[in-house]
Amino acid sequence: MVRTPMASLVIVVHLVVALLHFVTGVVAAMASANFSSRFLFHGRLPLTCFEMVPVGDGSQRAFSEQRLVQDCGTYDLVAFCAALHLATAVAHGWYAFLGSSTKWRWLEYTFSAPFVFLHTALTSGTRDVGTLVLIAICTAGIMPLGFIMEATQPSSRVLGEGWFKAQFRLLRGTTYSLVVFAGWYVTLGVLFVIMWNFAHLANGSGRDNKPPDFVYGIIASELVLLPLFGVAAMVHQSLGDANSDLLHAFLSFSSKILPTTIFLFSIYNA
Repeated sequence: MVRTPMASLVIVVHLVVALLHFVTGVVAAMASANFSSRFLFHGRLPLTCFEMVPVGDGSQRAFSEQRLVQDCGTYDLVAFCAALHLATAVAHGWYAFLGSSTKWRWLEYTFSAPFVFLHTALTSGTRDVGTLVLIAICTAGIMPLGFIMEATQPSSRVLGEGWFKAQFRLLRGTTYSLVVFAGWYVTLGVLFVIMWNFAHLANGSGRDNKPPDFVYGIIASELVLLPLFGVAAMVHQSLGDANSDLLHAFLSFSSKILPTTIFLFSIYNA
């Protein structure tokens, strides 16, 4: 079968993106293995948990006072970056083999998007394990909605007359509207939580409470890039499969490469 120039371009883009992710993952792995002691926080962030303070009768009632438990593990930023990029390299290599990511990308996002949101949340000051788990569950849960959004987006094609086709158009339009609302509601809610915690940290008293400069770069880039996945899903029908494929490849690449690059270049202690 003879491929069109656009189809060949899609394959080349996925191969290039896979190669760049692979190189980034290897660099991050080498940094984690050999230079972790030179990184800010040694490349690891502490995780925190909350537990309920027992009230007078010894029970743990809802809405009773909470206290912070510091010993709740650590998060290895550098090792996480390496694993994410190596896994993404495999995914884009698979897309290049298939010739398209249209049927598979939202499945990949179901696993990769929670980690990108978690990476952004952890880097910007969210430490509570309960909050992080909710962020992961929410972002994983809404990724399949992107697939439904692309499949049910209203089309300019005329389906013809008839009661059944009219009901089908109504059901499709209703599904699309509900999916768009649910997707944006959860996405903006998660970003609000991340920004709330980041603002609380950035406005904290004392120099030690101020986030490093690289965190501002990661927050700014992800606030733009992450919501664009929803926009891309909403314009899928108007762009077409090939153009939408290229757009998603760019967004997937940017949303992962840019924060990692900022992190690796900015927290290294000279």
